[in-house]
Amino acid sequence: TRLLAEGVHFAYGNRRVFEDVSLELAAGDRVALSGDSGAGASTLLDVLTGLRSPRAGRVLVDGVDVSDLHRDTLRRRTALVRGTEIVVGSIVDNVVFGRAEVDIARVRVALEAVDLLDEIAALPEGLHTSIHPGGAPLSSSQAVRLSLARALAGQPKLLVIDRALDGLDDATRDRLLDVIFRDDAPWTLLVVSRDANVRARCSRRLLLEDGALKEVTR
Repeated sequence: TRLLAEGVHFAYGNRRVFEDVSLELAAGDRVALSGDSGAGASTLLDVLTGLRSPRAGRVLVDGVDVSDLHRDTLRRRTALVRGTEIVVGSIVDNVVFGRAEVDIARVRVALEAVDLLDEIAALPEGLHTSIHPGGAPLSSSQAVRLSLARALAGQPKLLVIDRALDGLDDATRDRLLDVIFRDDAPWTLLVVSRDANVRARCSRRLLLEDGALKEVTR
């Protein structure tokens, strides 16, 4: 999937977040985005994935303005992972997320990819374990991996990760990076992270600073 943003502006009321942001991701790109807390990186991801509308400018996914894409079409093409997208329901419900094309086989494959299948199987009710508000009985690491499994199960063309990998232990992070950055992965990847290990895997690095997006040269 190719992502193109042209002259994008966004503000909360009179407070400018960023302006005149332009960005192009070619199919298969692996791009890191960083910015200080409050710089607007998460808001930019919302705009790029169609969750928020820009004040000006436009965002195109494979040549189509995201504002013209049906929500279900966007959900099939893109996945945004923040690690907190846990819904009340079973493990299966959380991975399927109302998508008819995600069957139990896809659920198992996705959970195995993030090293969660065996841990879930060890729970008394296995895949049918109920998840409560706040994510219990899952740990924070398991909740992040469950959110990523949901994204992988949808086989997205654009995978966007917003700090979900930050704070994981090194071994877990590295296992997930091997999955996300595998050579045959079908997605274009945009990841926000402060972790140098994550950014080092990317072929391009961007910095959102003072409302402007800049390319960082190595």
